[in-house]
Amino acid sequence: MTEDEALKKAREAMVRAVNLFGIDQAAIQRSLDAQARRDPALKDAFAITGRVLIQSEQHEKH
Repeated sequence: MTEDEALKKAREAMVRAVNLFGIDQAAIQRSLDAQARRDPALKDAFAITGRVLIQSEQHEKH
């Protein structure tokens, strides 16, 4: 999965969770966790997204 594909998949999961639970952050997190348990590719997408965010933050510091 490419970084772009991972970001898209993670974003879609977030949109689903927000559409269901609005601004309830705890419910959104539970929804994302449940989605990732059901879809191993989404779990991978979250991992890739996390790495991309960390790399971006580190790049901004230098």
